[in-house]
Amino acid sequence: MVLFLALTGCMVGGANRLVQTVPQSMGAQGVDELEITNDGDLAVEGQGQTGEIAVDFKLWSSHENSDHDEEANNAFHVELRELDPGRAQATAWLEDDAAQDGYWVGIEVRMPDRIGVDADIENGDVAIQQVGALSLVQGAGDVAVQDVAGDVSVDDQEGDLVVQRVGGDAEIRDEDGDLVVQDVGGDLDLWDGAGDIVIGEVGGRTEVHESGSGELVIE
Repeated sequence: MVLFLALTGCMVGGANRLVQTVPQSMGAQGVDELEITNDGDLAVEGQGQTGEIAVDFKLWSSHENSDHDEEANNAFHVELRELDPGRAQATAWLEDDAAQDGYWVGIEVRMPDRIGVDADIENGDVAIQQVGALSLVQGAGDVAVQDVAGDVSVDDQEGDLVVQRVGGDAEIRDEDGDLVVQDVGGDLDLWDGAGDIVIGEVGGRTEVHESGSGELVIE
């Protein structure tokens, strides 16, 4: 919990300025998986058996002044919708000029903890807790994952990664950055490019297919 809170406390915000929040929600009945795409930070929290998926799409700026906020707001697009039976999608994007001018989008999700997450995050920190299952592809940024009931698959290109308390199997590809994996109920398969690795309790087999530069500790 401490590691998770440490990461979420360093996510969007800080010295940056919140320009706009767009809240969206939809019923969660019949939804088994939420697909999320974003070029920015992501925080997902499962909250028991709540009946809805609630998403806050947040437009952030690194500028102290608001001279270009109107243009950025016009270039800011969000969508929360049903994709097909059993699957919903939350996505946000900025038109190119705004994205290159110091603006970006953070997504915060609250939903029933039985729902799985399929996320593709190009750049940004990611914090996910209490979900049904997880598939994550992430480009650059730190990642914290905890309390996943089912399987976890993470493909992390750059940044530190913490995975804790997984009920099923865990498959982790970590290209560059330190890695901590603890309390996996099933099997652990790990590929690592560079950075230190700490592996805690694993209920099934542990197989490190590749281990690059850095220290490997199996507790």
